[in-house]
Amino acid sequence: MKNTRLIELCEKYVNDCLNEQEKNELQLFVNASESNKQLFEENLNFIKELNNFGKYYLFEQNVKQVSRQYEESFKNVRKQFTLSSVIPYISVAAVSIVAVLFTLYVSGWFSYKQQIQAYRQLSNSITTISKNQKSLWNTLFSTNEITYVRGTAFAISSDGLLATSYHLVKDYDSVLVINASDSSVKMHAKLVACDKNLDIAILKISDSVFASIKNIPYSINYNFPVELGTYVYSLGFSKSSIVFGEGSISSFTGFNEDTNSIQVSIPTNPGNSGSPVFNQYGEVIGIICGKNDGKEGSTYALHSKVLKNILDSLSNNKFNRIYLKNTIKYLPKNKQVSKIVPYIFKIEIY
Repeated sequence: MKNTRLIELCEKYVNDCLNEQEKNELQLFVNASESNKQLFEENLNFIKELNNFGKYYLFEQNVKQVSRQYEESFKNVRKQFTLSSVIPYISVAAVSIVAVLFTLYVSGWFSYKQQIQAYRQLSNSITTISKNQKSLWNTLFSTNEITYVRGTAFAISSDGLLATSYHLVKDYDSVLVINASDSSVKMHAKLVACDKNLDIAILKISDSVFASIKNIPYSINYNFPVELGTYVYSLGFSKSSIVFGEGSISSFTGFNEDTNSIQVSIPTNPGNSGSPVFNQYGEVIGIICGKNDGKEGSTYALHSKVLKNILDSLSNNKFNRIYLKNTIKYLPKNKQVSKIVPYIFKIEIY
């Protein structure tokens, strides 16, 4: 194995993004000899040290940026007051602000500032140091880190339409979708319809490698009666791999008594936005959109009825055929899940 290839695999190993083929390739190399194993461990230690240095460098740059921003804000204050009367207070305030900002930064508050709010949208913002050795060095000596938002979408037509949450894609430059059954293939998608107020977006896979989505096994129940205690489950990407969650309907309404959504007791985390919610018959009855940070297990899902208007408008377009037939209605839960998984997509928004 060439050294450049070994470094690439070691870096993917550190970042936990090896696919099965790469795992096997690396395992065979390490098991071949003791010297190979030692070389692997040396590369691992080297990459970990570079990652740590990169994180420190980015931290230092962010602290400098915060300092500049607050210096600008104090300039505006000086315009309104005389210099002699304000300087003593600025000195005290500056020390306090820097101390607070440093504490908040170290504790990760800037990355998850929405967590202090009662309602939180479940997008997952991720910053990566690098994807290969070249980008790693670029990151160490520049401020061009890679940041993207991760969420979930699910198939609603054979020609590549996916439903998800609008807040995930509202500020996108590029959207990539990854099928749950093959994480090695990333396809481009574009926004074709949305309802900003209801937080719904419809994507269409626009990649040249895409052919079609065949035999979607679930349907959407637009008239699902909301009954407390009804069993529900979801599938979404709160981790890099797909995650199953289950619970029950716990309230007729969503956040602030919103009648377009319901509350479910499914545990959720960032990355679950856009996840479909299914009933016991394998019908989509909602889309996860947020949670109440103050109450454990209080997750909000848009009722499937709000999907009807936007999907009806797409069905009128001859290029979009939205026809879903439920073929898993009488299957046990584990069999339903195995049939559904290939139609759930992880989305990465850059």
